[in-house]
Amino acid sequence: MHSQSSLVASSSLASFDLTAKSTNQLLRWKYSSCCTMWAVSVLIFVSVYATYHLTLFPGVPGGDSGELLANACNGGVNHPPGYPLFSMLANLAVKVPFPRVYLDGGSQRRLEMDWDPTPAWKVNNQAAVLGALSAVLVFLSSHSLFHGSG
Repeated sequence: MHSQSSLVASSSLASFDLTAKSTNQLLRWKYSSCCTMWAVSVLIFVSVYATYHLTLFPGVPGGDSGELLANACNGGVNHPPGYPLFSMLANLAVKVPFPRVYLDGGSQRRLEMDWDPTPAWKVNNQAAVLGALSAVLVFLSSHSLFHGSG
């Protein structure tokens, strides 16, 4: 009887050690997976933003863009539906000083910096940043959906 209880105690101790070891491995795997997720998210953001930035429209495109941009500059209200979130964010983008970095098209091919870009470029750049963020959110949500939240 005594030998059976020591056997049970030793087997439960062995299973406890095995559980602690597997938990430690699981935590280490989750940490490396989390770091990998951040690295992939940053890579997606940079690649999508770089693509958008290289194809960024420097001025005012057609359609309602002129009205939306004019109201973003003076804080006005757009025609219905008004796009309130876009209007507020565009107004903020116009007021925040953000330099335009571009590749000079001359023979030396060097990076140039414009410290006073047009309001149209600022709003278009904001749309590129938000588009890159939405690509990261689509990646993270689809990963969470298909691989579980943990």
